[in-house]
Amino acid sequence: MAFTAAHSQAVQFTVTGGSAVTLNVTDAVWDEEVQDLIVTHTGSGGVQSRLPGVLDGNGDIKANVDAAALPWATSPGVRPGAKGTLTIAVGGSTVYSLPVMITKLHFQSSNPSNTVVNYSFSFKLDSITGSITRAT
Repeated sequence: MAFTAAHSQAVQFTVTGGSAVTLNVTDAVWDEEVQDLIVTHTGSGGVQSRLPGVLDGNGDIKANVDAAALPWATSPGVRPGAKGTLTIAVGGSTVYSLPVMITKLHFQSSNPSNTVVNYSFSFKLDSITGSITRAT
């Protein structure tokens, strides 16, 4: 199995109606989960029975602000309520392509003498925006 350093992989956001912009990502997290439906019945012998429910997902991206492409500008369009496609390359032949809605935007400058301003945003899977493609 080949290992690919995450920092060498591209993360792009394409706001609905806009064009893809590569983000200066320092950290990316993607969590996939399904609802846990309890279906225990008299035939399960007193042991919990489960079925998978609806697929859901959420994540967080941390990045450095790019003065030439401010996060809230028309493109890349990173702002709460914005919908679009987030692509995360993980070294395979296909990237993760996630239809998302951005739910939170956070700015931070940890050191007054530091010229780098960091930001992060949270997102959630949104099937209205498109279909999920898993990296292969």
